[in-house]
Amino acid sequence: LVLLTTPMTESDHNVNNNSINNIIYTRHQHVSRPTLESFLQSRTGRMLTDSVQGAGNTELYNYARYQVHSGLPKRIEQLPQEQQFDPATISGMHRVYVNINLNFLARGRDSDSKAFSDFTEPDHYKNMFEHKALISTPLSVPRIAHRWKADAEFARQFVAGLNPVLIRRVRDADPLPDILNLSPPYLRLINQKLKDISPYHNFTFDNLRDQQRLFYVDYAILEDIKMATDRIFYSPIVVFYLDHHDCLMPLLIQLTRHNNHSNEIFISPNCFRLQKREKIWYHSNNNNNETSYSPAVMNNTWILARMHVMAADSIIHAMVTHLTFTHLAMEPLVIAFHRQLAPDHPVFKLMSPHFKHTLAINDFGRTTLMSDTNPVLDRITGCGRDGALQLMEKAFVNHFHLMNNAFDKDMAARGFYEVVGNRTDNLPGYYYRDDGFKLWKAFKEYITSVMHRPEVYGNDEWSNSRVQKDTQLQSLRRELADPEMAGLPGVPDLSTVSDVVEFLTTVMFTCTAQHSAINDGQFAYYGFPPNRPLHLRRPMPEDKNRVTLPYIMAALPDESSTQDIILISSVLSVPVTNPLLREMTLLMDLSHLPYPAEFVALKTTLERLQHVIDKRNAGVGEDREYLYLSPRELASSIAV
Repeated sequence: LVLLTTPMTESDHNVNNNSINNIIYTRHQHVSRPTLESFLQSRTGRMLTDSVQGAGNTELYNYARYQVHSGLPKRIEQLPQEQQFDPATISGMHRVYVNINLNFLARGRDSDSKAFSDFTEPDHYKNMFEHKALISTPLSVPRIAHRWKADAEFARQFVAGLNPVLIRRVRDADPLPDILNLSPPYLRLINQKLKDISPYHNFTFDNLRDQQRLFYVDYAILEDIKMATDRIFYSPIVVFYLDHHDCLMPLLIQLTRHNNHSNEIFISPNCFRLQKREKIWYHSNNNNNETSYSPAVMNNTWILARMHVMAADSIIHAMVTHLTFTHLAMEPLVIAFHRQLAPDHPVFKLMSPHFKHTLAINDFGRTTLMSDTNPVLDRITGCGRDGALQLMEKAFVNHFHLMNNAFDKDMAARGFYEVVGNRTDNLPGYYYRDDGFKLWKAFKEYITSVMHRPEVYGNDEWSNSRVQKDTQLQSLRRELADPEMAGLPGVPDLSTVSDVVEFLTTVMFTCTAQHSAINDGQFAYYGFPPNRPLHLRRPMPEDKNRVTLPYIMAALPDESSTQDIILISSVLSVPVTNPLLREMTLLMDLSHLPYPAEFVALKTTLERLQHVIDKRNAGVGEDREYLYLSPRELASSIAV
């Protein structure tokens, strides 16, 4: 099966054809539940030695390095047969792939469809989804296409969109980057804007900062990353503020990072009084010249600046947040679990449902997205394959830490906390935060109850001692931290039950909630390129009079790239075949779920959370609903 039009060798076809006939994942077996003491006696895990013999399967599960970018997470040397995709997953992606190509074919043959060459403004991208052919599943225009121009929508996507993990609160411990050009001319313009839109609230840049109503995203990591041919991206900074309605809004954008502080600041013209015809842009050159532009040019310039922010955010989302920090970071962990833990080890039985298909989808990605021949990344992203691998290695080496990247610690590091009762961090509408904390707490309670079972580690004064004497668990920890083996940064000491709970909660959340939050909305946001372009082809010109609608259209992806983006984002957004609640309920019904009583408690908690989310989404309406941490659709593993 060739999902992404990547040429395959004869051996590749044989592997894929063979995998269709094999149902993977046979780890769920009904076994008796021994006490930990008898378990350790019968399943003594070997200590890590030069031969690296583990209690699991060290013959099929071996590590390999990426040849050029050795700083990337370790990968599976050869995908075991038991880890191949099952037919249901393959057929689901295949149906989407065929259906989208049928839609493109129908549009091409529909004489009434607007030709791509006739698109003269960004909204014309809606025509990519229009034709009169009778297809059982016609493509629908993403809803974002009807509201993407609004500044409030642009800001909303940083807290309830596809990549809600970068925004930070401005505070003493986390100030704005020094490279941000806040010279007096720009500060005067910013403060005038704030006075225009909130004349009765005395908002200034300084008091917004003092009241912790400023937020920012910094894309400094993109500096020095290689660009694909005929593509352009920046490493911008975008600053947001809470307005007098407590609505998050963009305040300013800086695209460049020149050390001589000549960086230009862009401010939304939508927030000035409409009766003001002249709009002043301050250029921070040596003479502090002022240049005026028409409202139309100002609006086009602001739209292009926003597009460049989204193009940068898309690269970070696709390559770092999604691919590196979930898919690739979990791969060596999955390998280590299979190598060092026996199939009937309590921790393996608990965690194995959350590793299903992860090795298979990563292996598939290496032969398509990152292939040496005609890689998909070259066709759709601003950095291409070479820049992507460079960025991914840079991010993993410098910014990945397993436990510091845990949901609760990452949120605290960015200035956000669980909203409980009267306690609030003063940012309404951050639904990734709200739903994420509830899921984190539910998973942690579930894992704690399992770890405290008498046949696992118990809940008495000897519990921590049992953890320390669990030779398989300790071998797992050593292998995860060993640079020559899994080599994951930030692996904790596992000397107490609390250590184990925090570690497993981090892994479970990453494999389920985190991946769902940053994966499932890809078509909803990428499917309409003007909203979130995966690449742009034109820079921000010095003379803003050049920023016309034809210039913006020339910057956006062409027809072929747009089709690729729609196709791939649709395939990656296929509804999961293994939602968490359904899969674990099925295992329980088959008597294969190892801890049914604890799962029933988790299920009850998640069903209550689902009711809360449904009620909230009904209240805010379709335009502002947040679905990607909905327990009903939460994936049980990283499988797409």
